[in-house]
Amino acid sequence: MKVLNKFVSVFVSSLLLSGIASAQDNPEFKPELESIYDNIILKNASIASQNCRQLEEKIKLKVQDPTNTDYADKFLAFVDSWRAVQTDYILGDLSEDYLDHPNLIDTFHNGKEDFVAVLKRALEGDTAADKALFKNSTKSLNSLEYVLYGDSVISTRDLEFAQVMVASICKRVDDIEQGYKEAKSTYLENPNKSLASLVNALSTSIFTTKEWRIGDPAGLTRKYLDKPDHNRSEMPYSSINFRSLKAVYKAQKELLDPNSEHKNLFHILDKFKVKKVGEEINETLNQVIAKLDPISSDFDLFKPETIKPIYELSNKLYKLYYVSLISELPVVAKVMDADGD
Repeated sequence: MKVLNKFVSVFVSSLLLSGIASAQDNPEFKPELESIYDNIILKNASIASQNCRQLEEKIKLKVQDPTNTDYADKFLAFVDSWRAVQTDYILGDLSEDYLDHPNLIDTFHNGKEDFVAVLKRALEGDTAADKALFKNSTKSLNSLEYVLYGDSVISTRDLEFAQVMVASICKRVDDIEQGYKEAKSTYLENPNKSLASLVNALSTSIFTTKEWRIGDPAGLTRKYLDKPDHNRSEMPYSSINFRSLKAVYKAQKELLDPNSEHKNLFHILDKFKVKKVGEEINETLNQVIAKLDPISSDFDLFKPETIKPIYELSNKLYKLYYVSLISELPVVAKVMDADGD
């Protein structure tokens, strides 16, 4: 994941910078950029931070009362809000201090360590949770999902581990929110670079969603063709991958919605007189969201008649982001291979 992020970030940013910066008649789009920052990026980070702290409180209540199940709804709310932060994450471009924060919070496709095996050994031992969880991967959202949903019964030790995990996750999400608050001036100082970062965020989001969240589990990618496996899903224990997909595409829509009360990337495209690209992207996003809306379980993500059209529409979005969106801005870009090579 780090390699993909760094490659796309450097590649797309350099192309956009060289293309946009060289144009002398580009429109002024700083107000739209500021609107995106305040009304989407910072807002989403703040919501995720609040949701994480609420989840932390509910897990504490679960420790006091094992029959309490309020944490489940808060877990869902946090995951949904975290997907929005992931989708439009540009803080690493504004400050290198935050480059790895998303990968520390969410380890999906980040490293090859079997964190479940590590967690099982730790849970079976008697080392205190804060000492046993010394690896970043064991304090991730993925690890938290495992201890909360890996077994039918949550043990006292599971909850001890969950408290350490959620505290670590929330601290990093809080850091992201604060980082965005501090980085706004940097973001606005260089509109061209910030526009590049936004395009990069969308491009990375559609790649990871199309290939890793949809294609690999459903057996639609070249690597796993006709070999579906739910265990390849991002959230295999809680089985809320259908919710994550909805959250990702709705977050993409938020960045490009022409009917939004706030200015966004669509309005920047309009200023560049390439509104048609934005309209095609929105039409495709609407189709994906419409197909996802009726889905209420991960089971549907493995029905070919359901998931294949979503995958194909996602592939169309991939091309729209990597080819049309970039080329309609004053740049010439090479499309990255679908395998991320």
